[in-house]
Amino acid sequence: MNRKQLLTLIGVLAVICLCVTGLIVGGLAYAGNRFGKAIDNAGDPANVQKVASSIADYSLPSGYKQMALDMMIYKYVMLTPDPKGYTDGPFIMLMAYPVNSNMNDEQMQQQMQRAFAQQGGKYAAMEVVDTKTLSIRGKDAKVTIMEGKTSDGTTMRQWLTIFTGKSGPVMLMIHGDTSTWDDKLVNDFVASIK
Repeated sequence: MNRKQLLTLIGVLAVICLCVTGLIVGGLAYAGNRFGKAIDNAGDPANVQKVASSIADYSLPSGYKQMALDMMIYKYVMLTPDPKGYTDGPFIMLMAYPVNSNMNDEQMQQQMQRAFAQQGGKYAAMEVVDTKTLSIRGKDAKVTIMEGKTSDGTTMRQWLTIFTGKSGPVMLMIHGDTSTWDDKLVNDFVASIK
C-alpha cells in the first residue's frame, strides 16, 4: 500500500469514526431527552392514563395517587398512598415488559426485586412465606408472598406475580410495612385488574 492509499484509508476511517461518534452522542442525547421527558410527565394525568391503559385497566384504590413512566421498552405505573389523604398502605407497581422479552417469570421477578431494592434501600433478604393462585384478567397467576426485616426491625411484605396485560407480560409488585398492610385493599385492587 503506498502513502496516498494509506492516507486515503486513514481519512475514510476518521470520517467513519466521526460519524459513529456523532450517532452515539446523538443517540445518548435522544435517550437522555426521552428519559427527562418521561420523568417530567410522570405525574401528568393524561400521561398516566395513556401508560396505565396500555398495561391494564384497574380501579385506583381510595386515597392513592399514581405516576407512570414510558421508558420506550418498559412501562411503569406506580400507585402510592397520597400523603394529602393521610392514607397508609402498600406501594403498588405494574411493570410492562415487551412481548418479545427473552425472560421467564422468575427472571422478571428477580429483575423487579433488584430494581426495587436499589430504589427503596437495602432490606434484609426477603423469604417466601406463602404462595397462592389468583385470577387476573381471566387467567390464573401465581402470587409469591415474601417477608423480610429492615435494619430497624420493621417487617416488610412483598407480593409478586406476573400476568398477561394488554400488550404482553406484566409484573405486579405490592410492597409495604406489615403494620400498615391492608389485605382488603390489595385483594380489591388485584380483583379490579381487567
